Amino acid sequence: ILEAALLAAGEPLSDERLLGLFNETERPAREQLRDVFQALAEARFKSVTRPLPTVTLDELLRAFSDALARAAMYTHHHIQREPLSVRERMSQILSRIQADHFTEFQALFPHEEGRRGVVVTFLALLELIKESLIELVQHDLYGTIHIRSASTST
Repeated sequence: ILEAALLAAGEPLSDERLLGLFNETERPAREQLRDVFQALAEARFKSVTRPLPTVTLDELLRAFSDALARAAMYTHHHIQREPLSVRERMSQILSRIQADHFTEFQALFPHEEGRRGVVVTFLALLELIKESLIELVQHDLYGTIHIRSASTST
C-alpha cells in the first residue's frame, strides 16, 4: 500500500498526508511508518546475491532425455549414414560456444541427426566437462541449463 501511495503521489509525502490515505482501522502508527521507510531505503541499496544451484547428474540426464525425445520427433529414414565422431563434435561445440556468452544446453543438440547425433553430442559434452573446457550453469532449480566456455571462468 505504501509503495502504491508513493508512486501515485509522484512527490514526497508528509507523515500526515500519508497517514490520511489509510482508514481508521488500517492506519499504522508513526513508528511503524518510519520503520517501513527505513526498510525500503535499506532494501533499495542492498544488493542481493544468490548462489547459483549446481547442476546435478539427475538434471543433466533429464535434459538429455528431453533432447532424445525431441530428436525422436525428427526421425526419418536414412539411406546412408555418416560416421559420427565424438572428437569432431567436441570441436563443433567448442566453436559454437563462447566464454562471455551462455548457450542453451538444448541448442547444442542436432535433432535432424536423430538419436545417434544426440548421443554423440551428449558424450562430447561429458568429455568437455571432464576436461574442464566448458562449464554448466543453471539459474533456477529445474531451470534451463546453460553452457559456456571455461577459458575465462572465475
